[in-house]
Amino acid sequence: MSGVKDLDMENRYSWQGVLEMLMALCGEAADLSFDYRVLGEKKLPSLEIRLDRPAELREPQSAVEEGIDRETWNFGTVVLTDRIPEDLPDGPVWLLRRSGAAAVAYRAFRETVKVLNRLGLPAEFSWSSIPLAPICDDLSITARRERICCSQGAIHTIWVRCPEDEQLKKALRSSKECGQLMVQNMSTANTWIAGGVDEDLLSREIYGICDR
Repeated sequence: MSGVKDLDMENRYSWQGVLEMLMALCGEAADLSFDYRVLGEKKLPSLEIRLDRPAELREPQSAVEEGIDRETWNFGTVVLTDRIPEDLPDGPVWLLRRSGAAAVAYRAFRETVKVLNRLGLPAEFSWSSIPLAPICDDLSITARRERICCSQGAIHTIWVRCPEDEQLKKALRSSKECGQLMVQNMSTANTWIAGGVDEDLLSREIYGICDR
């Protein structure tokens, strides 16, 4: 188990342990913190992600076998599971319970990388704020809440350098269901925005489930 960090299987690490994992996956080129969004009278925790070298990040290679998800990044492997596997890869490994709080934060981070990759622009800096879905032992409920948080509540700001804005606008038109996506072109001093945040829907869908 050398090099393996159990975030919430048999152990219960702090939120700091989650931030340390995400920092390692970013190659230490990030500033990460937890905050919250105000939704009516409620506060929904959020993950704040500021990346110094976003263009270097790529979505992980995924492999699923017997209920165990292995996601391999350049700087280590995240294993999402409900039981500790007998065989684990070499190098840094993080064990996360699939329906746990650490996994919710990890998947929010992964969503940010997905948005950056699909935009396909040479990003120099980025900032993202993604609400963290309330967890539930039923993974299907947690997954539904996560989809709503990412599609209706996420805010992404990306700084790029493009000689002209047409390439940027074309990339934005193909970016869908990722909350609000704002791209600032440092070459032209123009800012373009796609999508948006629906706080009423986010509050109703997230806390409406809890209040029943």
